[in-house]
Amino acid sequence: MKTIDEILLKRLVDADYSAFNEIYDHYWNLLLRIAIKKIGDVDLSMDIVQDLFVDLWQRRHTITIHTGLRAYLISALYHKLFQHFRKQGIHEKHIDQYKLLIHDGL
Repeated sequence: MKTIDEILLKRLVDADYSAFNEIYDHYWNLLLRIAIKKIGDVDLSMDIVQDLFVDLWQRRHTITIHTGLRAYLISALYHKLFQHFRKQGIHEKHIDQYKLLIHDGL
């Protein structure tokens, strides 16, 4: 017997937009709470979760989930958060190098 998430995932793969909406409605708040807890910024967290759902829709035909849908979405969120922190670290490194360049140039 298939779970509701398995049924929704099958419908999502078949490009059923109502299944996407159900997944979004069901998991949005959970994912947002996790992101806010990790980042501490509501607007940025909303952007990251929104990006996750955009990716889910765009990759719906190629998604292979070996765990449950909930576990997959949380894992995908952690990946997005990791990418954000890595990008932020690289950005800060460049700013520090620019500051040194400006300081040395004076």
